[in-house]
Amino acid sequence: MTPAIAIIGGGAGGASLAVHLLLGARSPVTIAVFEPKERLGAGIAYSTPFNSHLLNVPAADMSLFPDRPGHFVDWLRANVNPNATPRTFAPRRLYAQYLQSALADALRRAANGVRFEHIRSRAVELTCNTDSWTITTEGGRAFGASHVVLAMGNAPARSPADGDAEAVSAWSWDTLDELPRDANLLLVGTGLTAVDVCLALDERGHRGLIHALSRRGLLPLVHEPDARPKRWSTRDLDSASLPQLVSVLRKSARRSLQHGEPWHGWIDGLRPFTQDIWRRMAPADKRRFMRHLRPYWDVHRHRMAPEVAQTIARMRSERRLETIRGRLVSTRRLPQGIEVLIRHRDAAERSFRVDRLINCTGAEMDIRRFPSPILARLVADGHARYEPLFLGMDAAPNGALLDSTGTPHQNLFAIGPLLKGVLWESIAMPEIRRQAAALAAEFTSALDLSDLRAAGGR
Repeated sequence: MTPAIAIIGGGAGGASLAVHLLLGARSPVTIAVFEPKERLGAGIAYSTPFNSHLLNVPAADMSLFPDRPGHFVDWLRANVNPNATPRTFAPRRLYAQYLQSALADALRRAANGVRFEHIRSRAVELTCNTDSWTITTEGGRAFGASHVVLAMGNAPARSPADGDAEAVSAWSWDTLDELPRDANLLLVGTGLTAVDVCLALDERGHRGLIHALSRRGLLPLVHEPDARPKRWSTRDLDSASLPQLVSVLRKSARRSLQHGEPWHGWIDGLRPFTQDIWRRMAPADKRRFMRHLRPYWDVHRHRMAPEVAQTIARMRSERRLETIRGRLVSTRRLPQGIEVLIRHRDAAERSFRVDRLINCTGAEMDIRRFPSPILARLVADGHARYEPLFLGMDAAPNGALLDSTGTPHQNLFAIGPLLKGVLWESIAMPEIRRQAAALAAEFTSALDLSDLRAAGGR
């Protein structure tokens, strides 16, 4: 019987894994992706209709293939912009086209006996059958698989509003439809999601006042085009506690600034080591990081493209965008608009009216609130468990999910954001592509080995 690999989720992670499997498989196998959307690779980030939404990292770091760093740049030059460079920040919607182009090419190059199926239905149930799995869709279809990979991506955070006026999600691109150009808005959150909303509004010609609220009022910092990753000493990273790491990072950045160099290279240079640092970090340090340091890490690590920063700066100078340090206390729906009550960092309270409240708090950080019923059912049945901070699923470093006893599965894996609890750095393409390539190599090697064993048995 031909083995089957099921990928649940067809965003960037699922599409990337499908590409690597199609190119790597040499033995007969069926690769099935469960994704209701018509196009694979077009998850939340890459399905945006707005040209002003740019990738947050330069093109040189966005190749789908870790061993071919120029692949995305070459695709841009051949298909979109002949003048694209490794430092180009391309429109995000183009990346979905790039993934689809890579998938089409992989389908053409797949070996004989390697089949691919895009099942346009949501997977709602995953049942264990001793050494295989059955996936059941919303439409009632049952699909048997020897291996399953959960590639569900991120889920939007719950509404931050406390009152009778819900905040609409910034992750629904129709949130801004039929919005008057002079409407006053409150964005809850000041990270990259809020930046996306501001860019979309500006692109639509919006002229009303935008309030952006968060506890610290921090906007993402800006990429420095000339910065290059710094080399870290393993002595500084191998056994350092969280306070020691923060101290050495600050000292290194300060030293660069004193010499007239950008600090950005020290953050970027940490990226290859971040997963190992997180895995070694004591649970108390992880909790301390999440409670106190994460907002500062986010604005330094997840930065804006220079062109994006220019737009945000212009909107602020035109007094169309203001940031507020505080928190949302309550909301009350009015005959016209919404009254919001906020408490500033100095404890002073202020209420004002807005026309719309938009949730820009980003991804849900509690895996127990993930909208798919599959994860909760796996945990309830003992086939999986949440990691201690509830940031994601508990797993081995290669993505193999751990059952309730801590034993890794041989045929149930996760990729991408579901692993952020065990790897932390697991939400961006440079990490996801490495996971996809490694997992595909592991799977195809196992398939080839089983073919050899079958041949020997004959």
